Amino acid sequence: MNVSFLGPACAGKGTYARDLYPRFGLVHVATGDVLRLAMEAGTPSGRLAKRYMERGDLVPDEIVEEMVEDWVHLRGSDGILFDGFPRTVEQARFIDELLAESARQLDLVVYLDVDAEQIATRLAGRLTCEMCQSTFHETFRPPAEAGVCDVCGGRLYRRADDNPAILHTRLDAFRRNIAPVLRHYRSRDGLAIVNANRTIEEVTEDLAALLDALAHGEVVAGRLPSADITVPGLIARPPARPSVDIVLLGAPGSGKGTQADRLADLLGVPHISTGELFRENLAEETELGRLAKSYIDHGDLVPDDITEAMVRERLSRPDTERGFILDGYPRTRAQAESLDAMLAELGRRLTAALHIGVSDEEVQRRLDGRGREDDDPQTVQTRLKTFHSHNRHLLEYYREAGLLNEIDGEGTPEAVTGRAREELEPLLVPGFEPR
Repeated sequence: MNVSFLGPACAGKGTYARDLYPRFGLVHVATGDVLRLAMEAGTPSGRLAKRYMERGDLVPDEIVEEMVEDWVHLRGSDGILFDGFPRTVEQARFIDELLAESARQLDLVVYLDVDAEQIATRLAGRLTCEMCQSTFHETFRPPAEAGVCDVCGGRLYRRADDNPAILHTRLDAFRRNIAPVLRHYRSRDGLAIVNANRTIEEVTEDLAALLDALAHGEVVAGRLPSADITVPGLIARPPARPSVDIVLLGAPGSGKGTQADRLADLLGVPHISTGELFRENLAEETELGRLAKSYIDHGDLVPDDITEAMVRERLSRPDTERGFILDGYPRTRAQAESLDAMLAELGRRLTAALHIGVSDEEVQRRLDGRGREDDDPQTVQTRLKTFHSHNRHLLEYYREAGLLNEIDGEGTPEAVTGRAREELEPLLVPGFEPR
């Protein structure tokens, strides 16, 4: 059987997964563990992930998925217990396709439901092992020896993101991403809910009973209350203002960075690259940078909500008053919804999503000339496959919102800029003049 445990921070996903996977002969798959093992083993995807992290960059989703795929293939037909994965509907579709290759499916998704007050209480006393990432609590589940992990003997530390002050922001981001995942599995009766506000022993007993019933072919899926899996639709957009707020979309090698620089200069607005923004926060040791670094230092992936908070802070700076060109975000439909919410809070709206279309053959030709390790043909093809899967849903979102504009990205940079300008000029509100 193949099962996933999902839930917000401090729901206990890792604790319950580590307790139950050996009981039922399952393979435990947690993205943090898979990332560390891939880097230690020096696999192609592990080396690529390490390069991104060493450069201070976010690890692209397609590389994370490649590591998960390698791990699943390595373990053959063993049953799997996914811990905190999939976190987006794009990842859910990836898992569906991956398991279908061996005539399998994700048999059950268990959502560990915890209320915000309980999460805040748990955050205040949580301790995490720096080696195996097991979690303990000073009140509910203290370690046998102070400061030492009962599982592997590693040192316990208090994570930098265990900060109740950012709880609301993190929960909003989590729920925005997870709601489509829950709807996805509920639609095929593959979703169950467990009240995780209770003691570890009570929750473990319920989870063990669920897995035991599933192993014996019983129907165990249930449904979450609809209020818990709804997310806002398209944000009600505020009146137009004399600014130009644009996101650039396109495949790796499509020329987004080049065109972002050109359009930013043309329109007199800042080019905001999420990669550069991420490195800036790390270099300046901002609060968000320190949070991100705490994950990187322990070989973990940086959660989406931290990236979203960086983007939110950048869009609120005075130099964006005239507008912005955003490059590298959003990458998923959930992030697009998050961006809508950010802009609505700032009293503005997105002007356009400009998609720069380039054929896969042209992408490969361009990347061949860069000579980077992550640009070899096989890796590029894998990344493009995942990119197209994610990008399709992102384009659908902006098409539904009436914001999608598409241009041919092949030809000289000057020709592409000309097409972009021609596409964007009719969208500029009165009072905005390009340079």
